[in-house]
Amino acid sequence: MGNSSYSNIVSATTAKGMQINRNIRLSIKYHLSGLLNTYGYTNVYSEQDMRNAALGSFTGVAPFVFLVDSFVSPTETTLPFIVLEVTNIRRVPYELGNDGAGREITTFVHIFGRSRAERDDIASYFQDNIGRSMPYNDYTSGSATPMTYPIQRVGEGIEVSYAPPVTDQQLQEHSLANWNILSFEARTIA
Repeated sequence: MGNSSYSNIVSATTAKGMQINRNIRLSIKYHLSGLLNTYGYTNVYSEQDMRNAALGSFTGVAPFVFLVDSFVSPTETTLPFIVLEVTNIRRVPYELGNDGAGREITTFVHIFGRSRAERDDIASYFQDNIGRSMPYNDYTSGSATPMTYPIQRVGEGIEVSYAPPVTDQQLQEHSLANWNILSFEARTIA
């Protein structure tokens, strides 16, 4: 991921190892990071970099984007800014009589751009290139270990919608003026 090491995304794990839901979230985030690199954002920065930029102690090297997976508000100095939100992960059986189960996943990707054009172009690029599947990786060891079954996108497709209206104060601050929400559903056998 650009100049930020991907190992910064994966925090230290417990003695029992990383659990499936976190592996799913990190796998989707890693896939989005690769798409951003392919699109031309050679530097995809982490949440810590974004927080430092908001404080004025970090300046990204263009072309760059911040990609985070937590609830952090963007600021004008951190645009473009993308938030991965995995809202629902449901454990479901995949074979009758088999205790093995997979996960059904609902995902939202919030895209904040410096302009409507940038916001729309990133959303459209994701919509056209996420694909039917993405690698499911195990990050327990601290690096991505590909698993047998990918994360399969399901449902009617990938939807892009405009964000809900924001207050005048938020519009004047500018970071929320150009916001799209991309959503899709997926599943994996974990």
